[in-house]
Amino acid sequence: MDLLIAHAVVSPVLVKHINNISYWRFHRRAARDDTGHQFSFLFYSTPEIASIIYSEIAKSNVLSEAYEANLIKKVLFDNLDQLILENVEDTSDRRWSASLQKNWPSFIMGTSSLWLGLIDDAMQDYPESYTDIHLLLEKYREVDGKITRTWRTEGQHALLHHLNAIFGYEPLLIRKALSF
Repeated sequence: MDLLIAHAVVSPVLVKHINNISYWRFHRRAARDDTGHQFSFLFYSTPEIASIIYSEIAKSNVLSEAYEANLIKKVLFDNLDQLILENVEDTSDRRWSASLQKNWPSFIMGTSSLWLGLIDDAMQDYPESYTDIHLLLEKYREVDGKITRTWRTEGQHALLHHLNAIFGYEPLLIRKALSF
């Protein structure tokens, strides 16, 4: 479902407004708690642009069909009258150093762009039109499988090795391994 939302719902709006967005990213929450899985599109822009983006996302036919088919439980937007996150680093993890919080948004935006690009490339193999939200979701599940295979077979070198190289191959503390 995340790929469908990212690519078919968010991406067209993102492309349209990219010049008015300083930073953006996707977040895929998968905690084992009552809240459970959540997919988010987070971006840093003006309240005026945010209002337009929220409106365009809310009007998405794909989003409406997914919601009506009970594939999505809730669609939430920030209350633009009560924004408390003034700085781009305010969405970073508070446990991190101030410098990492400030600079991480550009890293995760690049990562989100890479992921969206992989989806876009993989979707080139499928016809653009669809007649049923469940058929469209099945296409995105197939694409998710392709991207997962790319991550498993190429992620170590293409992503982790090169990230490690940027930091001079210094040791990294891994706290715990997680698998969902």
